[in-house]
Amino acid sequence: MAPALLRIDRALCLSKDGEIEGACRETADVLHALPAEYRKGLTLTRAGEVYRSVPPQHRTVASVRELGDIVRAA
Repeated sequence: MAPALLRIDRALCLSKDGEIEGACRETADVLHALPAEYRKGLTLTRAGEVYRSVPPQHRTVASVRELGDIVRAA
């Protein structure tokens, strides 16, 4: 699980640097690759941080919507 958390942390940095689509795509990929029992707790909290870091005007972008759907479904 540690590599997944590191990738999500990297995605958060990407988002803060303005690379929103890449950050959301990376986070969604991490969550899809994890077994269901790992898509909760700290992993989900960090993924939610990536989603919440996205400015509202970018919430219609496909990769952002996908990440939001994953976070809400978990």
